[in-house]
Amino acid sequence: YSSQDVLGELDLGLGMVAPPKEVFITVRVLKDCGDIVTESGATLSLKKNSEHFVKRGDVERLINQGYLLHVA
Repeated sequence: YSSQDVLGELDLGLGMVAPPKEVFITVRVLKDCGDIVTESGATLSLKKNSEHFVKRGDVERLINQGYLLHVA
């Protein structure tokens, strides 16, 4: 369907109200995470007290779990 009325009512259940304001963020590693593979296939070595400029989507879960801190 291409009707705007149908699309306006469509709920995909993604839970996102608005897109993220920052695509790339700086994070500080609070706990060793080891090596992680990003969405693009690159490998990041997340060692305690290091800082990285990364794509938010690659590390969002680690921030929520308390392994990383988003540095403003």
